[in-house]
Amino acid sequence: MKNTHILGDSDNNRISRYDKDLARKLNEETEKQIRQEEIERRKRELEEKRKKKIKENEVLPSPGTETSPITLPTISPLSLDFKYAFFLGGEFGKQINEKVQEIYGFTESISKVIYDDQNRVVTGSTPFYVTAVNEIFQEQYLQFRTATQADLEKIIKSYALDLRGKYEDTSLVLRKKQNPNVYVAEDLFDQFKSRDLHLKEDSAYVIPLFTLKLRKDDSSEYKLSFDITDSTIQNYFEAPILLSTSGGYFNSVEMDEKIGLPTTVYFTEVAEFRKLGTRDSGLVRLFLGRSLVISSYDESLSGCFNDGRIVIVSNEDPSKLGVNIK
Repeated sequence: MKNTHILGDSDNNRISRYDKDLARKLNEETEKQIRQEEIERRKRELEEKRKKKIKENEVLPSPGTETSPITLPTISPLSLDFKYAFFLGGEFGKQINEKVQEIYGFTESISKVIYDDQNRVVTGSTPFYVTAVNEIFQEQYLQFRTATQADLEKIIKSYALDLRGKYEDTSLVLRKKQNPNVYVAEDLFDQFKSRDLHLKEDSAYVIPLFTLKLRKDDSSEYKLSFDITDSTIQNYFEAPILLSTSGGYFNSVEMDEKIGLPTTVYFTEVAEFRKLGTRDSGLVRLFLGRSLVISSYDESLSGCFNDGRIVIVSNEDPSKLGVNIK
């Protein structure tokens, strides 16, 4: 009989007694062990997939060229790391916003993001705006980039910034050549194909916004489209965990810190768990939501609200670079 003490009576006859406390303790330990084994199993599977993808995606140089073979990573390059994180704001943020508006302010995907003079911070966010900010950085401020999903998770853990009650765009999630955003999705698939990279349509790929560029495109409903770069090829990664019709819930301790996404998803809500929003089609934005949810569900790439923030990371102290962020 499970979970019993074997005792003896006065005649030394063996009897069994069910111990509720012992049963509960044993069940908890068993569940904990099973859960840990499942986590280790998933880690092994992810590592096997990582090795397989690296092998499958080696791009050999064309005859007569000096191009070196490129190995595609399955994780974003968070070995870049960062020491400083701040919201785009202060005089620096005001100047960056003015430059972005000057170039791309003809579309609402950009113009709805504003500089709040009273609070001295850029408010609002869209994937297009975040990409435009990075374009300015590439021209003038190579020390800075916008945060990835993994960066935001590190910021949450370190309390470097208070991200609750705000949202931050970090990436695009590309799944299939269909809606939502079928035009932009097809365009991105074609761009990868032009580099001899044939993305699957039964998976999900995360494309960090800091690696992209914008181009004016009257055929796009947003009047803008995204261009991939060499940095995109180096930093995009496959994330099958984002390919689901219903999403779920995750425990913050079960995260792949290199990509800022959970390793395990549960379908039962638990008080301390966070929500993961997913879908199985088209192209969407990846962002950290107001209650620290991770969302890759929302259809609109131009949706913008005043609690959006642009998070900047750097290895160099902004104040020592003469940058006023306050």
